[in-house]
Amino acid sequence: MILKFAGGAFAVFFILAVAAVIVLRLTFGPCQNYVEVLSKNAQGYAVRSTMEACFPGSNAERLELILPSGRAKRFMTYSPWGGVISMNGKTSVPPYDPVVTWDAPDKLRITIGTVGSISEMKDLVGGIHVSYEISVVLYP
Repeated sequence: MILKFAGGAFAVFFILAVAAVIVLRLTFGPCQNYVEVLSKNAQGYAVRSTMEACFPGSNAERLELILPSGRAKRFMTYSPWGGVISMNGKTSVPPYDPVVTWDAPDKLRITIGTVGSISEMKDLVGGIHVSYEISVVLYP
């Protein structure tokens, strides 16, 4: 008798949990994109950041070089730090958002204090040399 009740209660809980996830997905959509131009140079190049926030909790940020023609070329994809203060003996440090510096017309420097993980990093994109200063990678 108790086993039947526990099984029935679990089934009801499971159905309610699935329904809640479906309602949240329909309400907030699968992903929200936040786009920001971080920097432009005198030659007409720009660096654009696109943060893709997906429910539940899988976020990715990509950095793209926008050529003077308007064409975008991705050169870095990573997961943001996510508010983690410390992980596996590593302590998060600022800046948490990318800082873009043009060291020369064809040299770009990206500085980020802490990222969750890195899935793509290119050193050359669209004729622009890219260097990186990343202090902490929480999940290498």
